[in-house]
Amino acid sequence: MNLRSDNKRFGIYPPSEFTTPGYRAFRAEQMNIAASNDVRDVASTKTPERNGNQKLRDYELSIERNSVFDLLKQLAIDNEVYFKQCYPSVYTTRIAECCQEIYISLDLIRDTVEKFLEAAKSRDYDANTPGNGFRSLVCIIDVVTLRLVSVISMLSMLDDDSLFPPLNSDYEQFNGILKGIESLDASCFYGRHLGFQFSQSVKRIFNVIGMVLAGYSMSWTIGCGSVGILMNSAKLLLNPEERASRIMKVIREADIEFCRGFWNLSELPDAKLFCPSLAVCEKSEIPLVGAIAIDSNGQDFIYISPPKAHGIPEPIPIKILDVVMRKAEQKPNLPIKAQLSPNLVIHCHGGGYVATSSKSHETYLRGWAKSLECPLISIDYSLAPESPFPRAMEEVLYAYAYILNHPTDFGWSGEKVCMVGDSAGGNLIISMNLRLIELGAKRLPDGIVPIYTPFLFQKYPACAQRRCYTSNDSSRLAMEGKIVRFEIGPPTTELWALRAFVEIWRS
Repeated sequence: MNLRSDNKRFGIYPPSEFTTPGYRAFRAEQMNIAASNDVRDVASTKTPERNGNQKLRDYELSIERNSVFDLLKQLAIDNEVYFKQCYPSVYTTRIAECCQEIYISLDLIRDTVEKFLEAAKSRDYDANTPGNGFRSLVCIIDVVTLRLVSVISMLSMLDDDSLFPPLNSDYEQFNGILKGIESLDASCFYGRHLGFQFSQSVKRIFNVIGMVLAGYSMSWTIGCGSVGILMNSAKLLLNPEERASRIMKVIREADIEFCRGFWNLSELPDAKLFCPSLAVCEKSEIPLVGAIAIDSNGQDFIYISPPKAHGIPEPIPIKILDVVMRKAEQKPNLPIKAQLSPNLVIHCHGGGYVATSSKSHETYLRGWAKSLECPLISIDYSLAPESPFPRAMEEVLYAYAYILNHPTDFGWSGEKVCMVGDSAGGNLIISMNLRLIELGAKRLPDGIVPIYTPFLFQKYPACAQRRCYTSNDSSRLAMEGKIVRFEIGPPTTELWALRAFVEIWRS
C-alpha cells in the first residue's frame, strides 16, 4: 500500500512529506469541517516550490488535531442522543451504539496518537527526512477521524427514511427523473471516456468489453462469425465515436436473443485453452425418480416433487468437474484414482435467468475445482422466457435433493456441501434455501456464497440504480415487466469465493 499516493487520493497533502506534530494539511475544498469554529484555520498562503520539479498545492489548510477530536466526540454524543430518541429499529440502535463506541474510545485514541508522535521523533531517517511507520499510523488515524467527522455531522441532517426508504412509498417523481435520464444522449460516456470513473486497470477492461460489444453488434447485423467480430472490434478501436453510437444502439434496441448471443461468447472453444485441465469435466443429468424424500426437522420426511412449473417434468442437465477421478465418477476400464471427497460445491450460473450456461462459466469453474480439490456440480437450469421463474428454482431444489440422496454418484461422501451462484444464480440459491427453510428441511447447505446477487427486482431510488444508467444499461432484461439490474463484481470475485469455500470446509 502506497500511503503517500493514498493520502493524496484522500485529499491530504503534507507540507513537507511528513512533518512535526500539527503537520497534517488538507485541501480546504474537501474539508466539510473547515467552516466549524472548532477547527482553526492556521494558514492560507502559497506554499513555496520544492526542488524545482516537485510542487505542493498552492493553498493548504492546517487542522489542529485536538480540536478535531473534540468536535468528533461532541458529534458522537449528540448523534447518540438523537438516534436513541428516534423510532426504535435495528438501524437506529446500531448507529447509536457506534456513536457511543466512538466517543468512549476517543480519549484512548488521542493518547495513543501522542505516544506515536513522541516515538516518531527518535525514529526519523534524519532531520531533513521526518518519515517513519509511526508517522504513517498517525496519518491513517487523521484520515479516519476526518472521515468520521464528515459522515457523523450529516446523520442528523438527513430526512426521515433517507437511509432506508420504505418499499411501499410513492416514487412517481423519482421515476419521472429516471425516464428523463433515459432519454438523454449518453454516447459521450461510451466513447473516449468509457470507464473514466475507474482506475486505469479497470478502464482498460471496460474499453475491451465496449469494443467487443460494438463489434459483435455489427457482426450480428450482417451475420458474421467470430473472425468478423475481431475485425469489427479492431476497426472500432480507431473510431471511438462510432463505437459509442453502436453501444447506444445496442442499449436501446437489443433484444434477449442479442444479449444471449453476446453473453455466450465465453462458450467459444478457444476459451478452454487458457483453463486448467481436469480429469472429469463432462455433462450429465439428474434423472426423474419421482418425489424425493429428505429429512425434516420433525419426525416425518419432506418430499420434493419433480419440477413441473411452465412445462412437463424433464431430466435436469448438469456438468460435473473434478481434478481427479473418484469412485462412481470413473469411466469404464479406468482405475479409481481417489476416494470420495468430504466436500462438494453446487454452482448455479448467472445470466439474468435468460442466458449463459455452465460452459460459459467454465473458465473459473475449472480453476475452482482444481484449487479446492473437490467435485463441483454446475446446474444448467431452464432459462426464461421459455421457462419463467419458478421453474429454475424447482429444478435446483430437485437437483439438491437428488444429490443429498445419491452422494457417491458424484464422488462425494456426503459430509459438507456449499452452494455458490453469481447474479441470477445467486438469487436462485437464496430462493432455494428459503424454500428449504419454509419446508422445514433438516439438511441445509453448510455454506452459501452469493456473488453480486440482486434481491430487489424493481425500479427503486438507489445510488446503484442511478449509476447503472451509464455503466450497465445493457443488462436490462424483461422479467414480468420489471427491470433487472446487476452490479459488476470486484476483479477478485473468484479469489474471494475460493477463500469463502476454504473457511466453510474448515468450520
